[in-house]
Amino acid sequence: MSTDSDRIDGILQAQLADSVDTIGHSASASAIQFTARTLDERGFEFAGGTTRFDPRGRPVTASTQFDLASLTKPLVISILYMQAVDQGLIEWDTRLAEVLEPWPSGGARGEITFDHLLSHRSGLPAWRPVHQWYDLNPTAAQVRRAQESLIADLADVELEAVPGSREVYSDLGYMLLGRALVVLFGSASDEASRLGRIARRRIFDPLGLASLEYHPEDRLGIPATEIDELRGLVQGTVHDRNAEALGGVVGHTGLFGHMNDVAELGAHLLGISKGEIDDGIVSPSALRHSWGDNQSPRSDGHHTPGWDTPSGEASSAGGHMAAHRTVGHLGFTGTSIWIDRDLGMVAVLLTNRTYPNRDNERIDRLRIDVHEAAAVALNPSSS
Repeated sequence: MSTDSDRIDGILQAQLADSVDTIGHSASASAIQFTARTLDERGFEFAGGTTRFDPRGRPVTASTQFDLASLTKPLVISILYMQAVDQGLIEWDTRLAEVLEPWPSGGARGEITFDHLLSHRSGLPAWRPVHQWYDLNPTAAQVRRAQESLIADLADVELEAVPGSREVYSDLGYMLLGRALVVLFGSASDEASRLGRIARRRIFDPLGLASLEYHPEDRLGIPATEIDELRGLVQGTVHDRNAEALGGVVGHTGLFGHMNDVAELGAHLLGISKGEIDDGIVSPSALRHSWGDNQSPRSDGHHTPGWDTPSGEASSAGGHMAAHRTVGHLGFTGTSIWIDRDLGMVAVLLTNRTYPNRDNERIDRLRIDVHEAAAVALNPSSS
């Protein structure tokens, strides 16, 4: 394992920047964490770099929290919907309008189900500049006003397809999913039922995952994620502008955490799927649905209800994991989790590839290389 660890360390060290100018050219990020493990706890981890390139930068360790970006979708929203189904609060085909007011109950919008939203088949467009509808760097009062207006404002967005007819990856759908969870698990006016508190109570605390949270306290300890023309240096607050305008605690992004807690959550789900955990946070049947076991392969997309699957051998999961029953997700800031159900392996890569700007695409090659190396190291027979 030492030779394999040295190889993986070499791949990651080579992509750590020694100055802000090298990011996107000869290096992928200023900060990197990576861990890969099997259910029998064979594995390794790496942490290195700096949170930012100036005197206030701090060394990155295994306990450094990263902006996980869209990993929020599978690690919070998907799990909470599995729990809602397990508790009989909804069915997968329950219509959004039955839970969330003032979402329209008539017309095509009224036909949108939770399964449509979770699998990006609601017909909603991918994105809209929500931050332009409200306020960036909002006060608490501005956040409340934005949240109060969000559902009606999204209901005015024109659908791009008939619900269920095709896949369009949509952050807007997950904004709605986050709001509906507050209704399902409490009252929208009850502060104790807000999304972050729900996730803490129902996912993070039961599994002892202390680093997973919205709004981390030690903002200077978080790797910077951009020098934004609208907000300046973004560090310790959510990178996504739309999420920022909504207060940072939303369905499509906003979660922070370190690699080991992300991997532990992934391993918990893997253990449930393999029948090695009997009293998990979700049922095996709900997990099978969320991971796509109940749906036929589709030619127009590769998302399951809450998760992603590899898009061929060019997938960021690497060829070895792409050949198996693998689920995972990517995050825009340079984060990812992949769970190979056949190899029994979880791999988590966290970076701040959007610092100093989001044009950096070197992360694509890094993801493939490190996942390939980890799959071979942990499962030599897969090579």
